[in-house]
Amino acid sequence: MESAQTPVILSFSPHDPTGCGGASADTETAISLGCHAATVITALTARDTRELKDLQPVDPALLIEQARALLEDMPVSAIKIGELASVDHCEAIHSILLDYPKIRVVLDASAQTTNVHRPGILQALHTLLLPQAQVVTARQHDLQQLAPAGDTTDAKVQLLFDAGCQALLLTGCREGRNTQGGRLYQPHVETHRFNSEAAHTKLEAIMGASSTLSAAVSSYLAHGGSLEQACHQALKFTWQCIEHARRVGMGKLVPNRLFWATQDFPQRRYKH
Repeated sequence: MESAQTPVILSFSPHDPTGCGGASADTETAISLGCHAATVITALTARDTRELKDLQPVDPALLIEQARALLEDMPVSAIKIGELASVDHCEAIHSILLDYPKIRVVLDASAQTTNVHRPGILQALHTLLLPQAQVVTARQHDLQQLAPAGDTTDAKVQLLFDAGCQALLLTGCREGRNTQGGRLYQPHVETHRFNSEAAHTKLEAIMGASSTLSAAVSSYLAHGGSLEQACHQALKFTWQCIEHARRVGMGKLVPNRLFWATQDFPQRRYKH
């Protein structure tokens, strides 16, 4: 039986045992948006919905072996780079991207700013991965770590462009008293602004929100959308997931990435 090819995204992300973030978030997002997610695990973690308790990086050689096996087997249309656990990971992925220059790459910089206790990753990100990505996703407050020398948002964005960033999708931008949204910055192009009056919850207050957004951008790019279309649709999707967020543990809320499939189910109150 023949059917249309399902777009494939390749995700570099850690395993999250809660099923709320990391590779699980990427897989759920891809499925919800009609894609298939192939996952390369960057780290094994011990965590709950409140906090990360331990993280063990995957050996870079195994990371490369995972990625090359998938890339040689599947028609990957987009690559999403989530949280990496070492400078060696940055170097390994850089070597892979050089061999696949036609695949569109989304770099989730928000995932990297949590790595302040692992020195060198942000510098490796700037040098090795930033120039390889078609778009970088980040939150407003991430800019302080990504471009600390800039004294304004525009100055920080320009520093990222100077480092080779091709486009930046920035979230958590206050666009008015009652609205917040995202901005798509590109060199020498007027900034695109995407507003939502519905989404008042900050992305950082939701577990797995940045993973959802970057995986959604990757999925829409894998479907062949333009960068502007992919960012716009990914933001709308993420905001909808947040509007339908659920509590599955005792910590943060989790985006409901399959909200469209569960709307007819009876709602059960969470008790612990």
